[in-house]
Amino acid sequence: MVFFYPILYKILSYIMFSFCNSIIKYLIGGSYFMIENPVPIYIIVMYSYMFGAFFLFPYFYLKKYIFKFKIKYFLLHILRLVFFVSGFLLWGLSFKFMSIVQVVIISFGSYLLSIFGSSFFLKEKITLNRFICLFISIFGVFFTSLHLNNLYNEHVFDFVFLLPIFSSFMFSFEKLVSRKLILLKEDGVFLVFYIMFLTPFFCIIPVIKYGWFFPDVNHFFYFFVLGFCSILSIYFYNKAYVYSEVTFLMPFFPFKLILSCVFGYLFFGEILNFFNLFVWVFILIFCIILLYYEKRFDLLKIL
Repeated sequence: MVFFYPILYKILSYIMFSFCNSIIKYLIGGSYFMIENPVPIYIIVMYSYMFGAFFLFPYFYLKKYIFKFKIKYFLLHILRLVFFVSGFLLWGLSFKFMSIVQVVIISFGSYLLSIFGSSFFLKEKITLNRFICLFISIFGVFFTSLHLNNLYNEHVFDFVFLLPIFSSFMFSFEKLVSRKLILLKEDGVFLVFYIMFLTPFFCIIPVIKYGWFFPDVNHFFYFFVLGFCSILSIYFYNKAYVYSEVTFLMPFFPFKLILSCVFGYLFFGEILNFFNLFVWVFILIFCIILLYYEKRFDLLKIL
């Protein structure tokens, strides 16, 4: 059962992350369901993470985490925060111009950086089983991306095309730093709290640059839900890397694409591509089977 824990936590983080993507896309004015007063992404992030910090504070107090509060690795936490906030702001801005599945699939290239970084900096070993899963996953995502309408020709000469790419690179660096902190025995609860509590302060920088925006009353409901989903997303995300390595979870990226397609179809009327869904489901089943038997039957020993 331990094998399925990191996969389960990763899937749960993907689900929460997809909810966050949908809410952000609506609030920022990137959907066909027009919002009367679109909200700038830095205001969305600031308010939602303020709510998230308020949610966490009672838990911290009741569990007496507040008395254990200290930052052992200050530089790593600051780097992680900078990477996370920068990536989130660029990621959210992408939804104003592109569909959810377009943003997610364009960001896939940065996963190669995560694989390289985890192998080079975190010294993770890529077994033959993992290599096959990574190759199948990468090839499958690239192949199916060719079937997405207007993925490349619409934004290829536009700066918009670069937003999810730069964002995903920031998230990749944040992922490596998070894994490093976990290896240094940092508590996963503190990793969530630092992000939720300090992110609003970092959002003051774009406020100074671009000005303040006064949200409508109905916006606060979405900020409330977004803050709650963000907590769960970050918690499940960190929990997955407590149980497993980065290279083990990379092949399950197609599940994120499946959720993006489903959420985009349900909430924004985006067109489903059933061929792509079939390929992604096949990749997931193949990777689960091969990685499950990674320890029991290593292909290197057979070959």
